[in-house]
Amino acid sequence: MNDHPPFIIKYMALSCVMLWLSACGGGGSGTGMLSLSVTDAPVVEDVDVCIHFTGITLHHADGDLIRVPYDPASYYNADDGCSGNVPLDDPHAVNNAVDLSSLQGELSVSLMDALEVKAGRYNWIRLDVDESLSYVVDSLGQQTLRCPSCAGEQSGLKLNRGLTVPAGGEAAFMIDINLAKALNKGPTGDYKLRPTLRLVDMTNFGRIKGTIAGSLIPEMISATATGCKVYAYAGHDITPDDYHPADNVLASASVLYDAGSATYQYHLAYLPTDVSVDPTPYTVALTCDDDDPEVDQDNTPVTIAGDAVIFSDGSTGGAARNADVYSGHTTRVNFPSEI
Repeated sequence: MNDHPPFIIKYMALSCVMLWLSACGGGGSGTGMLSLSVTDAPVVEDVDVCIHFTGITLHHADGDLIRVPYDPASYYNADDGCSGNVPLDDPHAVNNAVDLSSLQGELSVSLMDALEVKAGRYNWIRLDVDESLSYVVDSLGQQTLRCPSCAGEQSGLKLNRGLTVPAGGEAAFMIDINLAKALNKGPTGDYKLRPTLRLVDMTNFGRIKGTIAGSLIPEMISATATGCKVYAYAGHDITPDDYHPADNVLASASVLYDAGSATYQYHLAYLPTDVSVDPTPYTVALTCDDDDPEVDQDNTPVTIAGDAVIFSDGSTGGAARNADVYSGHTTRVNFPSEI
C-alpha cells in the first residue's frame, strides 16, 4: 500500500450538448455557471479504492432532472478501468485518473468546472456510479466494492442538501466524500460504499491547521503517516465522539509528518462558516486510536473501555479544544497549545 492509497475517480468530460436544452441556454429561469469539486476525508484502513463514476445528476426544484454524463469514448485508457489510467500532463485536464485519497487538507479535483446550467434551486445532487467497474485493493488483494444505493435505478451517491445557481451568476461547491464512514468492510472481506458525503459552499468556508507534539505520537505507520487524526465538531465545548452511525463528527484530518519542518501537522479544510455569526464555533480533538465506524466505541470517561477511542491533547486541559473559524481564514490549534 502507498502512504496515500489511490481512490481513483474518472474526470468528467463535460459538454453543453450533453445537457437538456433548458440547462444550456434559453430556459425560462435563465442560466448560471456551476462548479463542483471533490475532496476526501481520510480513510480508516490502508486501502486503494477505485470508484468508477458515470456522471452527475442534478434535480431542479421545478422537477427537471439535468444529467451530466461521461463520454466513455473520451476516457484515457478507459478499457483498463482504474488501474491503467495514468494522469495527463495537465492535472486539471479532462479524463485524468485522480488519486482522491491523497486529497487531504485543501487539495481537491474539479468534477464540473463553470458549466452553464439552468438557474434556480436544486433539491439534490447525485454522483452516478458503475458498481461493476469499482473495487477495493487491500493487503489481501483486489476485493469487491458494492454500492447498494447505486444499483439499477437507485439513488447513487446522493447529497440531499440543496443548492442554488443564481441567474447570470456563478455557484461553486465542494463535495467531501468521507471514506472513513462511507467505506465499510464486510465479514467476507468485500466492501460496501454508502452515500456519506457533505456539500460545502465555496464562498463560506474556513480552515483549522496545527501541529502535534511528538510525545503524543505513539508510532509511525510509514515515513509520513502517524495513524493519528484530528476530529472536528460543529459548536464549542462538544464532547469528542468516535465515528459510528449516530456520531456528531463533521470532518477529520490525518496527522502527517513533514520532514522539511520536522513537525507533525494536520489540516482541516472546507469547514462551513456562517457569515451571520462569524466566527463559526468548532471543537477539535486528537486521537491516535483505531476507530471502527460500524461501532460506537464509547469514550465517556466514566464508562471507558479497553477498546475505546480515546481523545487526548497531552495536557491537563481536557481532550478537546474550541476553535473560532472565520470565512476565508485559517485558525491555528496546536496539541498541546504551547507548541
